[in-house]
Amino acid sequence: MSAFRVLAIAACTTLLLGSVSSNAQAAPITISFTGLTDNTSSNGEVTGDEFLSQGLDLNVLNGSTFNVGCGFNPCLCADRIFNDFTGDIEGLFLDGANPATVTALNINYCCETNTRATLTRLFATNGDLLATFLGTDVSYTGAAVARFQTTFGIDAMSSLTYDGLAPAAAAVPEPASMFLLGTGLAGLAAKIRRRKSRVR
Repeated sequence: MSAFRVLAIAACTTLLLGSVSSNAQAAPITISFTGLTDNTSSNGEVTGDEFLSQGLDLNVLNGSTFNVGCGFNPCLCADRIFNDFTGDIEGLFLDGANPATVTALNINYCCETNTRATLTRLFATNGDLLATFLGTDVSYTGAAVARFQTTFGIDAMSSLTYDGLAPAAAAVPEPASMFLLGTGLAGLAAKIRRRKSRVR
């Protein structure tokens, strides 16, 4: 087989493989917060790190502290003042220790009908706002979500489900790099072919 054919086949194979996603889709992951028993965040039982093994890093914002409460089935929330259930939580998605994104996200709240004041915002990796949910559970499917922020309105999270977990996009997307490599191989093959035709 000529060098030209070998390089042409390699270029085509590279382009085809580049168009196939390398991320295997796992089953949706559900995290339940109703099993938490910490009734005051000051004792350190809830830190937000409990869910790292499931791909979720939770942090409190704006001087808030974690708490568990709101209703008969204790759920996860945050306080600005002890037991006010109006604090702020941020959730970051992780693939191991690396930033990740999800394409589907559902968050169920315990008491959103009380005041309809709980606000949840979803953000892309670059910080763009993707969606806003006010006074309702979150039900989202679409562009990749890297993080969310929730400001509770006398409310708490009972569960969170996400799907489509994948590493956060690199600076140069994989299909583009595969295209550049394929183009380079095709150019090299053409050059070899021209050189052979001159020799003949």
